Amino acid sequence: MAINVLLLTLISLSIYTCIVADTLSQIGAVPRVMYIQGLSSEHNDHTTNWAWKSDNVPANIKDALDYCRLYNPSTVSVRSFAWEQTPVQTHSRMSQECLQPNVMRIMYSPGLVNQHIDVSTGWKWQTDSDGVSGSSLNKLDYCKKFYPMTISVLEFGIESSSTWREPGNLGGTFTRSLTSFECVQIKVPRISYWPGKVNQHINIDNGWTWETDPDGTSGSLVNKLDYCKKWYPKTVSVRLFGVEFILGWKDAGNKPIQHKSVETPSYECVQ
Repeated sequence: MAINVLLLTLISLSIYTCIVADTLSQIGAVPRVMYIQGLSSEHNDHTTNWAWKSDNVPANIKDALDYCRLYNPSTVSVRSFAWEQTPVQTHSRMSQECLQPNVMRIMYSPGLVNQHIDVSTGWKWQTDSDGVSGSSLNKLDYCKKFYPMTISVLEFGIESSSTWREPGNLGGTFTRSLTSFECVQIKVPRISYWPGKVNQHINIDNGWTWETDPDGTSGSLVNKLDYCKKWYPKTVSVRLFGVEFILGWKDAGNKPIQHKSVETPSYECVQ
């Protein structure tokens, strides 16, 4: 039994990796780096159609964030992007996306009042003025409090805010570095796969919300372009969109599961 479980886990991980890698050739202008301290590092150069270039990294560069800022000075954080193989490398390595600041987002810290980006004050972090909103709140609902057009939530990156406060917004402020979440505004037709579960798609007729395929059988081995066309017939290509928190996952036959929410890659169905 243990061996079978291990084999199924390895197969699922392999399928997951292939799902991500399969769309990398279709990724557009996403600033990113491959950085390992002490080894040759690379960045994709926007001046040469985002081609990968190798570097001898200066001694003052200590991590992937520093390396991102060398070529993209406005970078606020980094996040793992995907396993990629470049012309310079003989094997795949994890790339890191250089995240830019003008993005609507929120941040939670258990026991403290939530934070959000205030677009009216130069895209700066601000503590919720109500003094009570905390980490137990649904992230999508909380995004909509400040950005009503939000349709989904993506993990953004590790960021530092110096405006954290205790409940009631009492006392002074202090600094913490935690995971922030992007409040996605754009309405994009997309799909998502989780190996072993029924596929999900965005229902454009029901508030652009995620929905499990009612057929109860479509899974992660289905060709993504074909699957996009099932819901959005004008789709011409598929590209990686991001990693999203998606509710409502189900087993084959649309049987309920215990952990219905999971962070999975989503794919844009390009029209």
